[in-house]
Amino acid sequence: MSGAVTTCGVVVTYLPPEGMASRLAKIAKHVDALIVIDNSASDAVASMLVPVAAQLGAHLVLNAQNVGIAKALNQGIDQAHSKGVSWVVFFDQDSVPNDEFRTELSQILSTYVGTKPLGVIGCNYFLPGSAKPRYPTASPDGKSYARITSVITSGSAYAMSMLSRLGPFRNEYFIDCVDTEYCWRARTNGYAVCITTKPLVTHTIGAPTSHRVFGRKLTTWNHSAFRRYFIGRNNILLFQEYFSRLPGDSFDLLGYVLKTALKICVVEQEKRKKLGYLLLGIWHGLLRYTDREPREVHR
Repeated sequence: MSGAVTTCGVVVTYLPPEGMASRLAKIAKHVDALIVIDNSASDAVASMLVPVAAQLGAHLVLNAQNVGIAKALNQGIDQAHSKGVSWVVFFDQDSVPNDEFRTELSQILSTYVGTKPLGVIGCNYFLPGSAKPRYPTASPDGKSYARITSVITSGSAYAMSMLSRLGPFRNEYFIDCVDTEYCWRARTNGYAVCITTKPLVTHTIGAPTSHRVFGRKLTTWNHSAFRRYFIGRNNILLFQEYFSRLPGDSFDLLGYVLKTALKICVVEQEKRKKLGYLLLGIWHGLLRYTDREPREVHR
């Protein structure tokens, strides 16, 4: 990107799937600098990432254990800050930007006009094998972006000035609701959170499967019991922190947790284990525990 808008891409990896080198190369084309934070604690993964990072001129951090997505993102932000960039763009290991990503995002970041400073611009995206955008693409005023309550981290650009003012992602959240919490923090501190109307990324969520239940299509992401714990705990923590300021959004979290439990009971495998971890997370959230974690957390 040119002019005053400079970007640093931050990619967090954890036992990345095949094709990671190719995805990193594609991401590198769309940012001015690239940082890779690996949580695998695996010699095999390190031996793959080290030469790839060197070839791309990327800064690579190899963590000795899985420190979670939040702490890894914060490590990336610290490295990006030292490079003096104005925006940090985050990517998951299974996300791929399309050919328009750099041009479209650069135009939005350079031409945004609003009463609130732009803090976060998320990317609309396709799920693999789908031609339908994840979010509606129509903008009421015809712009290439629209206001939204929160966006997923992957493909999203965060203003470095905002990150410096509002502080890091919540390390204690570890994985789920990390992005939602920061978007809500941004909004309650006077920043705008937007999403591109045009899908710019292909992104995978869990291992989605579709089912017919009472004649209706039901899609579930089949997250592990490990993930279900944090889904339960962190959504409850987030609800308690923000319901007085963002009541509508906060009550939506409770609906999401309930739907998660219903999907587990109706269509998913390992029902007892997943539901048990979800309920444990909910209980720990109600007690506001942030230091209680399932045994697999440091796997």
